[in-house]
Amino acid sequence: MKKTLNRLDSSAESELDEESPSSLASESDASNQYSSGSEAEELDGGDIAPLDELVGVPELDVTAFDTWDALESYLKAYSNKTFRIYTIRTNTPVRTRNSRMQRNMSAAKPIPEELKFYNETYV
Repeated sequence: MKKTLNRLDSSAESELDEESPSSLASESDASNQYSSGSEAEELDGGDIAPLDELVGVPELDVTAFDTWDALESYLKAYSNKTFRIYTIRTNTPVRTRNSRMQRNMSAAKPIPEELKFYNETYV
């Protein structure tokens, strides 16, 4: 079921200003039909009604990158193409990761510090 929000444009509003109070009341009654009932609860109060269906987007066609900059550039292009927005939620500096490995006497090799981050989580 498609939901729409009834909204008057500026030309219709100027025509209403010139009309009689009784016609304004009927317009008011018609515009208030969305203010009661379950459909009003589903509207977010803005000019856009919520979408009732999920929309699929193509999967990432590249999954390995040589640098963080290459990944960020790819995600920016992908976001522009699919209208999905990715943001970094967390990241771990290489220095922090290497110090943890050293502190725990891990056999893992240190990661070169020029990489700056060990991991980044995109949401």
